[in-house]
Amino acid sequence: MEFWKMLSKLDRRIIFALVFLAVLLPLIFKIGLPIKGIQPPVKAIYDHIEKLPEGSTVLISISYSPSTMPELYPMTLAVIRHCFRHNIKVVCVSLVITGVGIGEMALQEAAKEYNKQEGTDYVNLGFQAGPVTLGMGQDIHKTFPADYKGTKIEELPVMKNVRTYKDIGLIVDYTASGTGYIGTAVTMYNADLAVGVTAVGAADLYPYLQTKQIIGLMGGLRSAAEYELLINKPDKGCIRMDSQSIAHLLILVLIVVGNIAYFMTRSKKA
Repeated sequence: MEFWKMLSKLDRRIIFALVFLAVLLPLIFKIGLPIKGIQPPVKAIYDHIEKLPEGSTVLISISYSPSTMPELYPMTLAVIRHCFRHNIKVVCVSLVITGVGIGEMALQEAAKEYNKQEGTDYVNLGFQAGPVTLGMGQDIHKTFPADYKGTKIEELPVMKNVRTYKDIGLIVDYTASGTGYIGTAVTMYNADLAVGVTAVGAADLYPYLQTKQIIGLMGGLRSAAEYELLINKPDKGCIRMDSQSIAHLLILVLIVVGNIAYFMTRSKKA
């Protein structure tokens, strides 16, 4: 009984330390916990890109800030890697100013791995204020007269045959909230759209998936890890899933032990 009393009065700082270690250690020492099954909405994005002919263009839209990078950056990087591996050109735009640097980081990281050339195989058009998703449906060259480094869009080989959504094989919008492409690119221009979003925001997008207004959906870190497995390149998503899984398991154990300690000490008092 003394054991349960000790547990019921356990210093919360010990619990905080245990959770900290549960999150930290899997990030340092790779565990490689198995991830069983690929969600159909994630597989749909992979299959769509696989079916695109080489030389096609995928538009990557970055609509998130560093606060949601732990979940959204791994899936952004995974899809760009898939495009480069499949010799698909990538055009990156940002609907929030903080997304410009994030997009550039992902493009540079993937480009080094697949020996892709800026301006020829990919471009970061940066951020523009205003009705950008509508403007790109009319003329991307007018919406983004230059890339984010100032190079005129007419001088970029990657943009030579890309003028509107009709020249885009797939739009992948990474967003911390809702997507602005459904009301414009999908509804007005019949573009194919996939969305990557944080886990808590995924539920809001399932109706669009069911009505086929989006062709695929990645929700949270697990989706990022699944996509990394699909392209056979486990990386940040899989490592962070280990950390998240261990932390969740520890919390479940603590809840169970805490409840047992509570009832054991209560029965003694009664």
